[in-house]
Amino acid sequence: MLTFRLFPILGCVLLAMLMSSCGVRKYLEVDEYLLTKNNIKLRTVEKLDNKRRLKYELSTLYEQEVNENFFFIPREWFYFKTQDARDTTRFDDWQRRIIAEEPAIFDEDKAGSTADAMERYLRYKGYYDAEVFYDETVSPKPQKVQVTYFVNPGHQYLIDTVYFSSPDSNISQILQQIAPDTKLERGKGLDGQLYELEKKRISTYLRNHGYAEFFPNSFPPLEVDTTERPYRANVYLEVAA
Repeated sequence: MLTFRLFPILGCVLLAMLMSSCGVRKYLEVDEYLLTKNNIKLRTVEKLDNKRRLKYELSTLYEQEVNENFFFIPREWFYFKTQDARDTTRFDDWQRRIIAEEPAIFDEDKAGSTADAMERYLRYKGYYDAEVFYDETVSPKPQKVQVTYFVNPGHQYLIDTVYFSSPDSNISQILQQIAPDTKLERGKGLDGQLYELEKKRISTYLRNHGYAEFFPNSFPPLEVDTTERPYRANVYLEVAA
C-alpha cells in the first residue's frame, strides 16, 4: 500500500533533518548562534485597521533574514558541508552555487539596526511616538536563536491644517488656487507617502502651467507642528522657487 511505501521516504527525510541539525552545530564557534526565526509583536494603544499590512511592511526591514530550507534541510548545512578544500567535485560545486546559503549567524548590531529602522519607518508613517525593541530566545543545544521585535506604534498623528507657501509669489498664488485638491486631506494619517503624492501632484500642475523645469526635488522637508492639539498636526509645505 502507498502508506507503507512512504515510511522509507519519511525515514530518510527525518534522518537527513537530524544529521543536518547536529552537523551545523559542530561548525559554529562557542559564541555563535544561528538565527532561526524573526517575530514581530505589535503592542497597540488603539485599534489598527491595517495591522497585518503594517507588520508585513516592518518585516521587510529585517537586516538579517533566516536561512531557507531545501527539502526540509537547512541550506546553511550545504554551505558548511562543502567548505572543505577537498570538496572539488562537480556535485560539490553545484551544491555551493545552487543550494547552499551562507549561514545567518545572529548579529546583535543588525538586530539593533533593524529596531531603529522600524522606528524610523513608523515615524515616516505618522507614528511619531513609536518605540521598538527586540529580545532574544536562545537555545544552547543546538546553538539557535529567535528574535522578537516588540513594536509599540503609539497613536498615528492626523493632519489638521495644511499651509502652502513659496518665496516665488506666482507659485505661492498657484498653490493657494490648487490647495482644495491636496492629497494631505484633513483627518488623514500623516503618512510620508501622502507627501510624495502631493509633491507629484504639485509638480505635475506646475510643469503643465509654465514651469517646465519644475521637479519634486524643489520641495524642502515637510515641516510639522504637533503642539496645538493631541495627535493632530499642522503641516507647512513650502515649494522652493
